[in-house]
Amino acid sequence: MKKTLSIFHLHNIALFALLFTTFFVYLNSLTHSFVWDDEILITHNRFIQNFQYLPDLFTQNLFKGGDSQSNFWRPFQLLTYLINYKLSELHPFGFHLFNTLLHSFVSFLVYLYLFLLFRRFEIAFLTSLIYSIHPIHTEAIAYISGRADSLASFFILLSLYFYILSTHAKTFRQSIGFYSLSFLCFPLALMSKEMAILLPLYMILTDVVTFQDQEKKSMFHLVGRYLPMLMLLAIYIILRKTTLDFSKIPLLEDNPVRHIPLLLRLLTFSRSVMGWMIHPVTHHLDLGYLGLLLFPINLHMERGMIYAKTLFEYPYLLSLNAFLILIIFTFYFYSKSKIKFFGLAFFIIALLPFSDIIPLNANMAEHWLYLPSIGIFLILSDIFVSTLKIKPHPIFRNFSKYTALTFMAIYLISLGTLTILRNKDWKNNISIWESTARFSDSSHLHGNLGVAYGRLKDFDRSKEEFLKAIQIQFNYPEVHNNLGLLHYHEGNFSQAEKEFNLALQFNPNYANAYSNLGDVLYLEGSIEEAKKMWKKAVEINPDHTEAKRKLGKIQ
Repeated sequence: MKKTLSIFHLHNIALFALLFTTFFVYLNSLTHSFVWDDEILITHNRFIQNFQYLPDLFTQNLFKGGDSQSNFWRPFQLLTYLINYKLSELHPFGFHLFNTLLHSFVSFLVYLYLFLLFRRFEIAFLTSLIYSIHPIHTEAIAYISGRADSLASFFILLSLYFYILSTHAKTFRQSIGFYSLSFLCFPLALMSKEMAILLPLYMILTDVVTFQDQEKKSMFHLVGRYLPMLMLLAIYIILRKTTLDFSKIPLLEDNPVRHIPLLLRLLTFSRSVMGWMIHPVTHHLDLGYLGLLLFPINLHMERGMIYAKTLFEYPYLLSLNAFLILIIFTFYFYSKSKIKFFGLAFFIIALLPFSDIIPLNANMAEHWLYLPSIGIFLILSDIFVSTLKIKPHPIFRNFSKYTALTFMAIYLISLGTLTILRNKDWKNNISIWESTARFSDSSHLHGNLGVAYGRLKDFDRSKEEFLKAIQIQFNYPEVHNNLGLLHYHEGNFSQAEKEFNLALQFNPNYANAYSNLGDVLYLEGSIEEAKKMWKKAVEINPDHTEAKRKLGKIQ
């Protein structure tokens, strides 16, 4: 009884400590505005503003309610936005509060999961503490649309927690009960983000680590644990390849990464994990994933490695060798250290969804480290705790101990400080894009900064950013459309028409450009031509409310 109470008290200490630290470092993000994709997913998303659209959350792509397109199907993410909207409408405070609370609970689940795995309070707690305050996670927490990562991680870790309880249950009834809860978490994770497809692999890894602590089970018994999960995964994959496949949308089919050979994508992935790059324009140091977790500097949202052009480029081969050594060390630690084996294996497995095996729209993102980072933080915690247990010469005993504790305190304070400072970048659209401009010079960045200035009525700076964007990438339809809108509001209809036509030249399925071109033609007196443009906009996007409203007015 005393042991049970002791563990219960330890869990309470961990929970309240993690709640405090998480809210302390993310407190300054609670008053921030909606930024970037928040506008599509929240402020302009009709699906989250009324329960009548509830079926659409489960049958349409993630961006559909904001009159945009994607191949993401994440109904549970949208459902949380709907709940947020019903509680606080379009006040960002409620959305930010949800994200911060969710992150604190994910941090606590990190602690519970690792505590059950290794029965080492100090390592489980230190890992979760580093996890809760590390600045690499700001992109998933301070940015409301980053919620998918923390939401999926919550259900993945909760499923793994119940799974371990089911394997250690004293009775068959308890085992079935805990396993059922673990199973129910799987579809919720899948409906939060696609990376949850690897949950069965995490379960296998969990069994590998805890195998000696369990009764010897037959292979049939072990496979029986995974079979229901694998069947559910098969159903999910079939649905995503049929009914819930949104990749056939013309806008999404034109992904240039598809044309890069798989081997070159994987070679680039190895550099994203183990390497670094000096940015060709801004000349700053861009670290790979492992470097960012150890030294979280130069954080920004336009991260990416230049794709390898051949299989024999020196920096990529160097990174590939380092990655292969990491894998070799993983197997080496299998018999030497459970914790280090698990940490490296978890890190590598959790990165697989972002390895570009299936072409993605980017090859690096800080929020993709939300789940994989657990493995590296676990190893750091193990190294620190092991350092405290080293027995030096009696003269240096206290000095060694206090030095290690001081170092860890400075490290934790530094992480928390960097998180608080990084949160400031996410305050509004201007701050996030201007902070990113210190590390990137992409057309995408200047295009978004132009939109942000335009909404502040600073049209001169807006036009300046748009022109920078098309200098870098002339075939950028969204920027030409936005330049057209600037000319339209200035009364320069001929130049506006030219820009809208350029937007359509580069994207013939651009509904907004058709609608805007219709507006110009209408004001120039070409009523029938304007109707054709509006009809084309509705044909491409049947939910285009503006084009439908204009057609209704003149018919």
